[in-house]
Amino acid sequence: MHLISIDDLSVADIEGIFQLSDGFLEVASRPIKKVPTLRGRTQINMFFEPSTRTQASFEIAGKRLSADVINLDINRSSTAKGESLLDTIDNLCAMHANLFVVRHASSGAPYLIAEHLQRIGRDDVHVVNAGDGRHAHPTQGLLDIMTMRQRLGDLRGRLRDVGDRGAHAARRDRLDPHVRRGHHCASARWQFCNRRPARADQPVRRRQLAGAHPHRNGHHRYPRNRA
Repeated sequence: MHLISIDDLSVADIEGIFQLSDGFLEVASRPIKKVPTLRGRTQINMFFEPSTRTQASFEIAGKRLSADVINLDINRSSTAKGESLLDTIDNLCAMHANLFVVRHASSGAPYLIAEHLQRIGRDDVHVVNAGDGRHAHPTQGLLDIMTMRQRLGDLRGRLRDVGDRGAHAARRDRLDPHVRRGHHCASARWQFCNRRPARADQPVRRRQLAGAHPHRNGHHRYPRNRA
């Protein structure tokens, strides 16, 4: 089974993931944070763009599940000298990889890998999408919903998204499937609260510049890269 998009999961699938996650919260509180779930399996993290939180999270998770975790250095791999993505996958499969965690700037890259694995009959190798451009970030979406479920319980009412409209699309892609399916939020719906962008022919007021100062009130307001 692959995890390419959150749309691939049913409500029952999501509930099952959350139940497993609740159990692993106890594991994270142990002095020795280790279970044998993935012992003998090889997890390869393939991050084709910079990441801190996502890559570290997958590495920690894999090691706590006792997997053999390899972080592929893309800049020093054969892709840097022209090897195609699918050729890289074939070579790693020949080394008995069991799981690819893929982060790529191009939308659809993890799906391309999953489709290739199916075509060559490697149903024993799985793909997890760790973010592919503006398309999807399913594990982040699951984490968002789980966090809101833990903090708020039922999400009936409104989900209000405040910020840059360019980032709205990414967040909505992650969360909207749950809203449409009624997962813990039977009557939830989105409301966007986006500042109207200034037109190029409008003068920028001093007050607007002050409000956008990157260090005003101790918070930076640069666009936040997903990581």
